[in-house]
Amino acid sequence: MIKPQQVDNHSALRALSPLDGRYQSQLISLSETFSEFALIKARVFVELEYLLFLSAHELVPAVTAEAQNTIEELAVDFDIAAAEKVKKKFKFYAYI
Repeated sequence: MIKPQQVDNHSALRALSPLDGRYQSQLISLSETFSEFALIKARVFVELEYLLFLSAHELVPAVTAEAQNTIEELAVDFDIAAAEKVKKKFKFYAYI
């Protein structure tokens, strides 16, 4: 039986395309806009803004000033760890 080897996921040889392999260094700035992280971050931002909008128009219970500050901080401080939590939490939606 063949045992799996340690895989270096950062090797250009393991890339799915030249864009995430040999050209990664030239395209790194695009990842802030076109990566899965960027998509999740934008979706979370829209959801949070929508919640504040609904609250401001009294379509949901009012959000306190403290809660509004927390919501705004969540949007500003969103990072990779938060995106991974979102992805893990909602992974099952991919199968629906």
